[in-house]
Amino acid sequence: MARTKKANADDKKPAARKVGRPHGYTEEKALEICELVADGHSVNKISKMPGMPTRSTILKWFRDVPEFSDMYVRAKEIGFEVLADEIIDIADAAENIDKDELRRHQLMIETRKWLLAKLQPRKYGERVTQEIVGNREEAPVQVEVTKEEIARIVQEVEDEV
Repeated sequence: MARTKKANADDKKPAARKVGRPHGYTEEKALEICELVADGHSVNKISKMPGMPTRSTILKWFRDVPEFSDMYVRAKEIGFEVLADEIIDIADAAENIDKDELRRHQLMIETRKWLLAKLQPRKYGERVTQEIVGNREEAPVQVEVTKEEIARIVQEVEDEV
């Protein structure tokens, strides 16, 4: 019985994933991208610049090239500091401007503050404190449990699992 074209097509194995650096990666281009990121530029902006790889290519490099990933992460941290500095610069430049320009400056500042708080919450996020309030005359509840009671509870839980 003759094999059909469809049967022959089914016999083909899927192409193996290429090993090695993604197409077009160079250390010079990676360094240039990371310098722009450290200067506060987004990957979207960088990918639209002449001579730069596409956004998806940059993200593939980030995923597939460990040394680029490390450089990019460090550059991004520096970029956060640049954003924080820009907030001060924008606020300082808001002298003798009309209401529309003032609103624009406020939006630029608030956008940067929001972004920093979301991406670096420990450093730039709102400080949240929690205060536990109770009746000072009443002593805190003391719970005493013996090792045997803990062992019994653990055994009960293990028996249920």
